[in-house]
Amino acid sequence: MERRLTEERITRRVLSWLKDQGWTIVTYDYPQSGTGYSLHSINRVESSKNDGVIIPDIVATKNGVALFFENKVQFSIVDIDVIVLLKDSRLYDGSISTLLNQFLPINEIRFGFALKDTTNNLKKLNEHREFLDFAVLVGEDLEVYLAFGSIS
Repeated sequence: MERRLTEERITRRVLSWLKDQGWTIVTYDYPQSGTGYSLHSINRVESSKNDGVIIPDIVATKNGVALFFENKVQFSIVDIDVIVLLKDSRLYDGSISTLLNQFLPINEIRFGFALKDTTNNLKKLNEHREFLDFAVLVGEDLEVYLAFGSIS
């Protein structure tokens, strides 16, 4: 029986791949599970439940580097906006520091994608490469490879 490659399967496979490479998994979130770590903006209004909240799909650490992943089957420009907000706005720095506090020292934080390995996804990643520190692709055979950037 062939199983299609879903966001959850991509997340599970990348988690396994990271562990095999010696990364410590800080937190992860499957689609619609609500189990991940919520990063809160300093501008968040307490009365709004999800406004100003970002839940990374995977956060992992190794040798002073933290990786933040957004995982999808298909490229989404909305996730580029999320990554740019996390990287450049400083609105989430306090929440990120709280999350990573037990894994200090963290000398560098990198943000990127894990996507299904398709020609279109690779094209879109390359078009938006300037906003990403890395990109990982997962094939139908569940093979994982680094499309660009560095994770170690």
